[in-house]
Amino acid sequence: MPMFTLSAPIILVGLILLLSLGAGFTYFALDLTGNIVVPTEAETPTITPLPSTTPTLTAPTATITPLPTPTPFTYVVKEDDSCLAIAFLFSTSVQAIVVENGLAADCTDLSIGQELRVPQPTPTATPLATSTPGSQQATIEACDKAYHVVGQNETLSYISQLYGVPVETILEWSGKSVDTAFYGEMLTIPLCLRSSVAGATVTPS
Repeated sequence: MPMFTLSAPIILVGLILLLSLGAGFTYFALDLTGNIVVPTEAETPTITPLPSTTPTLTAPTATITPLPTPTPFTYVVKEDDSCLAIAFLFSTSVQAIVVENGLAADCTDLSIGQELRVPQPTPTATPLATSTPGSQQATIEACDKAYHVVGQNETLSYISQLYGVPVETILEWSGKSVDTAFYGEMLTIPLCLRSSVAGATVTPS
């Protein structure tokens, strides 16, 4: 029998032609039956970025609250009351009561049933404590002191001669701003600051 010999390139080309013809017949057959679906391009969703929320920091405003101003209150004078006793009772000074009510300097014109306006002490900030006292504070603590209650008709000049301490020193140590001694008022006498006063008779009470 006769024999045919085919080369490899011819065989490859023949396979390609057969596959192409098969694919063509298949496409036309499906097209005739309406089973070919043309793919549609899907829409790509657009992502909108959310706005970034950046918190705004606000520095707090410091508010300074002033100290309240004390309001004077009314006190009715009773029997045996004195300006010194009333001042001691309400932690104020005789001078403040005299000024607030327009009384006489010696504060002897009180009457039973009289209404007085008593000023309250003004609150003050407490100073920070120091471990080592200053030289002035050390002098005050080391000084020997006497406390004199002003008697009737006594003056600062008389008290100064009595203890041998200058009037200015008595005013300073007693925290007074006026050079008037009120009846019943208590004065601080620094005996360590005595000076030579003519005619002085030193009899501490």
